[in-house]
Amino acid sequence: MRFVKLKTLFLAILCLGISLPAQGNSTLDYLRENRVLKVGIRDDAIPFGYRSNQGNLTGMCIDFIAILRQQILAEIGQDTLTIRLIESSLSNRFRLVEENIVHLECGPNTIRENTGFKITFSEAFFVSGTQFLLKTSQRTNINLNSDLANVSLGVLRGSTTEKYLRETYPEANLVLFQGNTGRTRGVQAVAQGNIDAMVSDGILLLGEGIVLGFDFNQTYTLLPSNPLTCDYYGMILPEDDLEWRELVNEAIAEFNTTQDQWLTEIRDYFNDAQNYCQSR
Repeated sequence: MRFVKLKTLFLAILCLGISLPAQGNSTLDYLRENRVLKVGIRDDAIPFGYRSNQGNLTGMCIDFIAILRQQILAEIGQDTLTIRLIESSLSNRFRLVEENIVHLECGPNTIRENTGFKITFSEAFFVSGTQFLLKTSQRTNINLNSDLANVSLGVLRGSTTEKYLRETYPEANLVLFQGNTGRTRGVQAVAQGNIDAMVSDGILLLGEGIVLGFDFNQTYTLLPSNPLTCDYYGMILPEDDLEWRELVNEAIAEFNTTQDQWLTEIRDYFNDAQNYCQSR
């Protein structure tokens, strides 16, 4: 299985930084005046944001930004808008928005009420949840209804998944990975037989596996087939900017009608996860 229709949006990056609006000014006012949209995007979250073989940021978030750009141009009545990408991470994504460094952050951000930051979320644009990536040959050795004693599970340090595993499977042997390449190294550890499974959001595990050339028909699998948790992803947005949030939500509504043109594997995963989580 391979990625198809990977689309890279060529972006003009400003050489000089432009400060974002002071508190009290709306994002759209800033965009009307400066015509520069600043977006936080991950490079470690396949298929949402990652580096292509040429080193360019690509992924579903790039496609979303292209749709959002058109929505903004129509709203502000202009014909030009420069996009500036700022690399975000699991640790700085909320701060980038709270400190007005970016206008939004696009990635696998689980919508929740208490983040400790002055931010808000858009409407959901994707749903995934906790799953185990393992070799199909190991499937009979991992019983999720047991305590998983002596089973080695890879997980990202400091993630909500680590907390979930410590609470649900305290007898499991957790192997912690960290940094932007942590998930990739965890998935590779499964392939090398160094751990029994890598645990994360299923869509992110699937994306990593596809890029690494995993055969999910025979050699590798996600367990269970439906996620253990249902985590809805939203864009991270500035707090108390309703007009901006409404415009982003309009772009998400359009994006949701086109995103199934991406990979067959991800389209099927999204539909299955969405149907399962909506039925819970």
